[in-house]
Amino acid sequence: MSCKLLPKKAEELKKFGLVDKAHKLTPLMQLEVCRRIAWFWTEKELLKYIQSVIKKSMHPSNLSAMKNSEKWKPVIEQFREEYISKCGEVPLFHKKKRLEELQEQYYHFKEKGNLKEARSILRDIRDEAEGKRGDISFQFTSIVHNEFNQMTDEDLQTEKMKTLEQLEKVRRMKLLTNQGDNNGLGIKDAQEI
Repeated sequence: MSCKLLPKKAEELKKFGLVDKAHKLTPLMQLEVCRRIAWFWTEKELLKYIQSVIKKSMHPSNLSAMKNSEKWKPVIEQFREEYISKCGEVPLFHKKKRLEELQEQYYHFKEKGNLKEARSILRDIRDEAEGKRGDISFQFTSIVHNEFNQMTDEDLQTEKMKTLEQLEKVRRMKLLTNQGDNNGLGIKDAQEI
């Protein structure tokens, strides 16, 4: 659901019952707070935003109540879906761009003669290239999450057993390939098992 479907005017918000008078924020201000909640802003950041940008005050307990309110939950979820769907637009979200940035840093430190920093950047490049930094595709995660949500308990159990069998095969292959020199089994033999 797109945030474009959210009511735009204060009167429309009142019709939907989305005005919370305890906060003393206008409906549009409340929507902006919800948007930032969806963007994973901390309580401290939210309170500072309310005070400095909106020029209002809100007690932390009221903010917490707003975050956990059933009334605001669908609005926050809409904003969050929109926010997460745009992660791919952030250049450093992509591995290639991160590697390019690290490469630029490496050349910068190397030219300056700062070999300690250059070596450190090389380690970062290696970790990034080898996937040690936990690069996760949100789209893939979303697809897998939706797929598992639609499965029955029996289907989940079947998938679990298949995954465990595959992991066991990988473990056996790894053991056999690591011991290949000792017992005469080669990689080809290990793959057949």
